[in-house]
Amino acid sequence: MAFSLSLEIANAAPTAEDFSAWDQAHLLAECPRDTQGRYLLCLAIETIHCPNCAWLIEASVQRVAPDVELSVDVPLRLVHLQFDPQRQPLSHIIAALAANGYAARAVSDSRDLSAQRQSLKQLFVAGFCAVQAMMFAEPLYWSGSDLPPQTAQFFAWLSALITVPVVSYSATRFFRGALTELRLRRPGMDTLISLSITLALLGSCIGLLLGNTAVYFDAIAMFVFALLLGRTLESMLMARARAAAMRLRGTVPSLATLENGTSCAVHDLKIGDCLRAA
Repeated sequence: MAFSLSLEIANAAPTAEDFSAWDQAHLLAECPRDTQGRYLLCLAIETIHCPNCAWLIEASVQRVAPDVELSVDVPLRLVHLQFDPQRQPLSHIIAALAANGYAARAVSDSRDLSAQRQSLKQLFVAGFCAVQAMMFAEPLYWSGSDLPPQTAQFFAWLSALITVPVVSYSATRFFRGALTELRLRRPGMDTLISLSITLALLGSCIGLLLGNTAVYFDAIAMFVFALLLGRTLESMLMARARAAAMRLRGTVPSLATLENGTSCAVHDLKIGDCLRAA
């Protein structure tokens, strides 16, 4: 039985003017939703080259759908949309992008953007507090016996206070990982990191309460910052690798144009259907 499939377009639109196929229920059913019921969609746009492209994309979408939330990932050439199809039809958004020369195709996106933002916040807090803790600890290192004991105690306490957000917020990912490893009875890197932070913190707190200014709060903050920086860079490289694999999986278009000019989803095609090639 003959089976002729001609893959049309780059998954953007069935024709130059008609984008209504993007509003098909089948395509929207594959999109995840956020807590507010809005659809989450990731679009790959190969013509994104610079931050100015991101600005043009945001401006063109906001002009036709001001309630849509979107973010443009310039290095990965991806656009993340949060929209309500009842208020902003997806076809209008795709048409606005195409009118400015940004042909889009839908791809799956497994990234957790909220977790990524949380990770960046933890990195920022750790870096900011590490710099402050080192600034407060510097007189303890360079002044030696010339620094009055009361002043040395004051700087030591300041260094301890500025380290609290690092341990209680930025380092929580290591503590959660350690708990998981211990629960599975397979201690790993997070267990060693958490143990190091805990021992250094306990030793410094005991020394501070006993009047000793040889504390290591600044080292704890810098240690956490360095580890988080490494984890963040690793996550960025892994995201690039996932995006490359995602683009390979997304080379097959989601929409196709039948011989009679009507459009349909690729999943709805049957053996014997003849498609129009671009």
